[in-house]
Amino acid sequence: MTKDTDKEIERLKDREKEPLLDAVNWGNVMINDLLDADMLERKGNLFRSEKNPVKVILPDGQTFCSLTINDSATGLFKAGAILQKNTKIDYGTLATNVKNSLLGNMIGNTAEETVEGLRDSLQVMGEKYGVVIDMAGITIKKLEIQRTFRLDDLYELYQRVLKLIFAIIPPKSRLTNTIKFGTNADGTTTEQTFYVNSRSSRKSENYRELKVYDKGKERQEHLGITFDDTWVRIELTLIGGKTIKNAFGSRDLEIFANSIIADYFNSQMQELIIKPYWKWKAKRDKELLKLLKEQRTRDPKRWINNSLVEILDREVRNGGIPFVLGIDEILSVLDQMGLERRTKSRVKKSFLLLGQRNARALMQDDDTRLKEFIAKLDVTQCRFITGEKCDTQNVLETK
Repeated sequence: MTKDTDKEIERLKDREKEPLLDAVNWGNVMINDLLDADMLERKGNLFRSEKNPVKVILPDGQTFCSLTINDSATGLFKAGAILQKNTKIDYGTLATNVKNSLLGNMIGNTAEETVEGLRDSLQVMGEKYGVVIDMAGITIKKLEIQRTFRLDDLYELYQRVLKLIFAIIPPKSRLTNTIKFGTNADGTTTEQTFYVNSRSSRKSENYRELKVYDKGKERQEHLGITFDDTWVRIELTLIGGKTIKNAFGSRDLEIFANSIIADYFNSQMQELIIKPYWKWKAKRDKELLKLLKEQRTRDPKRWINNSLVEILDREVRNGGIPFVLGIDEILSVLDQMGLERRTKSRVKKSFLLLGQRNARALMQDDDTRLKEFIAKLDVTQCRFITGEKCDTQNVLETK
């Protein structure tokens, strides 16, 4: 790696606790003037036709049917006119991404940097292409909000963790589950991208997407850069003006003020992942305690091994979604069984021994990885949920 690349990685580390922006699609990007339409036409950017009645009419009387500019310095800009139900509608859209980084879009932009990037794009279009656009009236059509942070272990070791996280996303969010599989060098398959969206059909224009994937690996494949750490990205994308307005109360540039977007992202992590996890855990612990008691009553001699078998069988019956992630979760619940101290110590040792022999899936520290993921995602460090609210009097200590 070069010194410049090392500096960018340090900048990435400085920002790993911040919700940042990646791709943004802008709407209502309307042209005020074309300083050299003939040049744009010669370059193939501009299409004009006197015979076509569906055209944009600029304030100075110039007309055109469509204009496309695809430049890394500006993003993809499209403008023109279409006919909908016998009504002519002028349009102007601009798709921008993070730029000017050796790591590509590995490092996101703050809200302020995103708006500044929009200004830069419009300035380049004016200076390089003679396309004059005023920022007034520009709206947001798509917004990618993300956090990219380090994990303690390899991404592949978090598969059971992420399966559980995505399985317990509340149904009221209307996010449905999809997993993108990848093929390893040895021919086995791995869940690479965990993905949910609220899209009701392929024609849907307004919906949300949530996904988690190995960002370091993705950048390595595109740029050839090898990272010393495991970098995961969790990305929440809002598609469509209605979706954005529902989220922020507006789809104008005002949503980039203060910490509106970052606060929204953090609140959604609470609603979609963190609160559901703690609710699930409370319910699961009750079910686990019931399971252990039933197995002990049913077969006092083999209840420990039978409990492990039943726990793993539940995972299989539930499509690979874990009921218990790690053996420590069982040991913790054992404290609620009312066992005599010596008996409890012996039982815990037996669970550890039989776990190593017959339930290796529970001996991989996946419960620790889940706690790590939740702690790094949770800026409020909320641990206890009372009703639908975070009980701020009971919080996890931050490291």
